[in-house]
Order: sequence, then structure tokens, then C-alpha cells
Amino acid sequence: MHIVALTWGTQRTGLRPEPRVRVELTDAGAGAGAVVQTYEGVGMACPKPRCACSQVRFHWQAASGRKPVDFEMDLVAWTVVMTPELAQDPLAQRLAESLHTELGTEQVQALWEWFLGQKRAVIRTLEPAKVDTKNLPDGSDGRMVGFEEVFPFGLGVEFPLHQEWWAVDEQYCVQQDCNCEEALLAFVKFQAAAGDQVPAFYYNYRTGAIRELHAGPAGSPAPADLLKAVRQAHANYNQQLNIRHLTLRNVYARQEIRALREQRQLLASLDPHPESAMATKIGRNEPCPCGSGLKYKRCCLGKKAG
Repeated sequence: MHIVALTWGTQRTGLRPEPRVRVELTDAGAGAGAVVQTYEGVGMACPKPRCACSQVRFHWQAASGRKPVDFEMDLVAWTVVMTPELAQDPLAQRLAESLHTELGTEQVQALWEWFLGQKRAVIRTLEPAKVDTKNLPDGSDGRMVGFEEVFPFGLGVEFPLHQEWWAVDEQYCVQQDCNCEEALLAFVKFQAAAGDQVPAFYYNYRTGAIRELHAGPAGSPAPADLLKAVRQAHANYNQQLNIRHLTLRNVYARQEIRALREQRQLLASLDPHPESAMATKIGRNEPCPCGSGLKYKRCCLGKKAG
């Protein structure tokens, strides 16, 4: 088996050029002039913005011979995801093994960078009304919710400062009755030791005001320097914060609407005619509730509602 190339195709999805692999397979022990079967696969990332998997599905099309089943590669573990369909298809297993053993480190890294770009493009262009609102992180009682907690591949805010690389973790208030315009920003330096306190502060993306929360370890850059660096790397950073905040609020508002709808459906299933239980039965010989002074049977009993 021999991988001829890993290339990047046209923008089939409208997001980024997709990865394409071309594999030639020959029978073991075949001599010169043996028939070569050529297969081409196109990589596809999961289009769900909240999906945390790191798998790429390769869709195969044979230039000659039969078409093998599709299979997935986990880019983090760099393993083949074995499925019942793949286990029953020796040809697809050969193709999967060829990718697993013959793709070089640079090619695997290129796949990972494409995957991250694809997932982040999905998040940037998402419609909040179509986002799955099940199992969202708890945002009640003023708890701040991380954007990356809701959209696992949605961070993507990295910047250089003093010849070191940093990333920003963003958290937001998602209370529907709160009109705050702040984000809690925590700045994490690449290769920092786990558990180290990091610079963090509340930042008003409308006014530019800063409320410091943690200064970070000794020697950490000042909040103003961190903000200046991230805004130099991301020119529209304030607008990005605003959009992400609105996106989370929209998603959590839809979660509340869904919860209310489910509650009403539950109540309706327990008593399909709640208005009948609330109605008060009036005896024939009791005073008419209209206030005429007559008995009910001689007044409004039997009258149709006007």
C-alpha cells in the first residue's frame, strides 16, 4: 500500500478546503505490472458546534473497484475508530491502516489545524436557534459560563506578548434579567505549570473599563498590556466579545423556553382539562351568580354565553 498524496480540495463546505487523500493498493507479493487499485477519500468534520469529539470522517470513493465503507480517525489519540461496519470491511481496514501508519507528523498536524479551523468556522457562522440546548453548564444564580464550556472548540483567541504565546479563556453572565456588558477574561501562558494562578479581570467590552480579579504570579503583565496585545492580534476583539456574549444569552434563553414548554406539557398530561377542575358547580336552587336575586334555575341556567 502506498499513500500518493494528502492534498486540499476546493471549498465544498464553504468553510475551508477539505483534506483529500489518494491511496494506491496492490496485492501482497504482486510483481511488476500488477493491477493497482486507486482510492480517494475526503475528510469531513462534525458540523455540530457543541460536539467535543476530535474525529474526522473519511468518505471514500474508488476510482476503480468497489467502494469501501467510511471510517473515522481520532486526531487527538491518532487512532482508527473501529465500528461494526469497519470491522466487516477488510478493504476499508487496509485504507485506515495506510493512513494511520503512513501519514507523517506534518500531515497529521495539518489535519488538526484544518479541523480546528473548520469547527471554529462552524461556531462563527452558527444560528443560535439551531444550537442544541441540552446539558448546558449551570448558569443560574449569576454563575459565569465559559464560552469554551458550551462550544468546546470555540476559543481560538491566541496572541503573542514578550516573545511568549498566550490564550484567553472567556466567561460570561447568562442571566436573562441582567444587562451587563462584561466578560471575565483569564490569560493563560502556553507551557505554564498546571495550577498556577493566572491574570484575570472583568472587562467591559463597551466602555473598556477593567476590574482586576487576580494579578497573577509575580512578573505577570499588567491587564492593560494583556488587552493591548490581544487587541493587536485580534482587531475586532471587543466586537467578538459582544457577539459571543449575545450568543450564549440567546442559547440560554432558548434553554429556559424549552424548560417551560416541557413543564407545561407535563402539567397538561396530568390534567388535560385544568379549566374544568377550576370551575365551580352551581346548584339549581342557589342564587344566580349574575346578581339578579333569582334562583339559578329561573335565571341564567341554560342560557348560552353571549
